[in-house]
Amino acid sequence: MHSGASAGFTLIELIVVLAIMGLVVALASPRLHRALPKAELAASAGELAAALRHTRARAIAQGRPAALVVDIGAARYGPAGAPGHPLPKGVEVEIETAADAIDPVARRAAMTFYADGTAAGGRIVLRRGSRAYHLDIDWLTGRIAVEQYHEER
Repeated sequence: MHSGASAGFTLIELIVVLAIMGLVVALASPRLHRALPKAELAASAGELAAALRHTRARAIAQGRPAALVVDIGAARYGPAGAPGHPLPKGVEVEIETAADAIDPVARRAAMTFYADGTAAGGRIVLRRGSRAYHLDIDWLTGRIAVEQYHEER
């Protein structure tokens, strides 16, 4: 048989649990807010590296040079003549490559790959705050390496 006590939670128990949950969310929220831009920068570096690798594969498959254009001012990248893929707001772009691959007036650079898999070579730096990703394009092999840096400022 069952005594007069009812099973379940009291209102005070529920309020205490909700207060603890609210405190946990309030404490975790700033950490999540700081982590999102870091994850967004890492994802952008990975997507840009994939676009570079795709451009290299296209050059090899088509048997002719192919270029990925990086618009430094607009923070976009894509095949020549295409609107391009935007980078997240607040991401700074720097390019190091051959002088003839950069249009300083339009602030664009063409990262070129050739039919044999080689490349013009260079480096693309994506930076947000003190975090940066370097995408290095080896001229001899056309391979793309991505490295993360935490810079002291």
